[in-house]
Amino acid sequence: MDLILQINTCPDDYIIGFERSTITKDMVAFLRHLSVESPEGCRLGLNLCNIDSVCHEFFEFLKETTENKKISLVEIPVQINALMHLMNYDKYAFSYINEIDFKESKRTLVKRNFRFCSI
Repeated sequence: MDLILQINTCPDDYIIGFERSTITKDMVAFLRHLSVESPEGCRLGLNLCNIDSVCHEFFEFLKETTENKKISLVEIPVQINALMHLMNYDKYAFSYINEIDFKESKRTLVKRNFRFCSI
């Protein structure tokens, strides 16, 4: 099963890009395994630029894993960012606009307040 498009490694970072547009339970299981097997002090960056939807296990993975591992979201789509904010899961991971910002640990996305407007 092709779960991952590529894994770019730097001395202290793994950047994971997804091939499919949906993060499934199988992908979350792989991410759990990778987070356990990655070296101590290593940061995991999940590049979500191709992702349209995620399963609820992904949010639980973020909540559980960020207690022990540094996980960041890179190129997060607006709809997933809004969903994470509404579900209060945005506090579990840093969000970066692109991979360069992640590698440099600069320019994280700040928390935004969302409002619902009727048309």
